[in-house]
Amino acid sequence: MTRKQAEQLFGINHEIWLERRRVQEFLAAKSDPSVSITGLPHLNSRVYSGKVEIEILQKAVEKRIERLVKRYLEIMDFIEQEPDSWARQLLTLRCLYGLPWERVAQSMGGNNTPGGVKRAYYRYFEKKREN
Repeated sequence: MTRKQAEQLFGINHEIWLERRRVQEFLAAKSDPSVSITGLPHLNSRVYSGKVEIEILQKAVEKRIERLVKRYLEIMDFIEQEPDSWARQLLTLRCLYGLPWERVAQSMGGNNTPGGVKRAYYRYFEKKREN
């Protein structure tokens, strides 16, 4: 796994949250035609006279959620497979929680500096690429 792939974890987590919110909007729009649907500017569910269109949109979003969850689990598995506890913590704090380097260093403790944990992070992926 590359650094860029691992760094997608935080974004994927946010995307899953957003897409689940959209599913809730679709469910609300099925029962209340005045409910607006995000991503459809100046339109609301009244445009979709039947529930079939809303169900199609909902299924598309649910498929996207499934793909995002699969990718999320792949990255989490990569982190869990790391035998070194320090490296797992580093990957979790940076990739899963999306913390800035300052917060990663503070959370890691042991007089780590932002620059030090950043260098260790990049070296980790350089080493993985070489193997």
